[in-house]
Amino acid sequence: MKVRLAAIGSVAAVLLSAGVAGSAGPSPVLARINLGTDAWVVATGGDGSVWTDGPKGLVRIDPATDRISVRTRIRGTANAGLGSIWVPSGRTLYRLNPATGAVQATIRLPHDAESAAARRGVVWLTSPETKLLMRLDLKTRAIRSTRTCDAKWHGIWPAAGSIWLACYNEGEVLRVDAATNRVVARIRVAYGVHGLTAGAGSVWVNNHANGQLVRIDTRSNRVVARLRTGTNPAIVFARGRLWESGDKAVLGIDPATNRVVARLPVGSGEYYGLTYADGSLWLSTIGGQRVLRLDPARAAAVR
Repeated sequence: MKVRLAAIGSVAAVLLSAGVAGSAGPSPVLARINLGTDAWVVATGGDGSVWTDGPKGLVRIDPATDRISVRTRIRGTANAGLGSIWVPSGRTLYRLNPATGAVQATIRLPHDAESAAARRGVVWLTSPETKLLMRLDLKTRAIRSTRTCDAKWHGIWPAAGSIWLACYNEGEVLRVDAATNRVVARIRVAYGVHGLTAGAGSVWVNNHANGQLVRIDTRSNRVVARLRTGTNPAIVFARGRLWESGDKAVLGIDPATNRVVARLPVGSGEYYGLTYADGSLWLSTIGGQRVLRLDPARAAAVR
């Protein structure tokens, strides 16, 4: 592995070209679930199921069978939280039962919404066209809107008492107070920031334009590491590691060292969604129109 360390102000930037130790082992791909359409987002239901795009609406994948068990006619982005699947679709927010797909609630919104995050009786929704973040109180149905930025499908995540937004065109990550819906910090990164997740006291954001992964410390709101990974926005924190899709493999990053320590080869493709459920990583593809189930225990070590 070739590693080059560069100083970026007070931030350590780690640029990586990873090599793999040993010979090829068993394939990490446990199953390939064909969808018949591009899969932009994948989410984990509260019952361990996996939700993603289908040709006529969102579908549920049963991890016990690796097959689609529920098909809906609700189009939108699947988001998980509070034991439900939340689907913003234009100016309507659907709440679905993750086991059956039954609609538990239908909520009208003042603006078109694209992605959602749900926690502690509240749902936050991004509206990229209006650049608003809507805060929906589920008990009162009151909605408070705050001017934010152009946050895409993968660009919202709850962590450390806040809602974090990846502002694609603005090149910033915003920290929004979960109680007041007010922006409390703006972290400058670079144009193209896209997918967000959280773990190990940090928010991790990847960049769809320059292929860089950035780590932000939630205590200081400062960038503490940068890694060259790839332009795919698929990202999740699971099993003590940050997992992100590179151009040909899902990369496992050790938060203690900020280095790639494992690879799950999946071949070339456009991988847009990544989640963890039932002991596996689930990777969604566009072009390939399928979801791959991956065994993280079969990751090849990187030296």
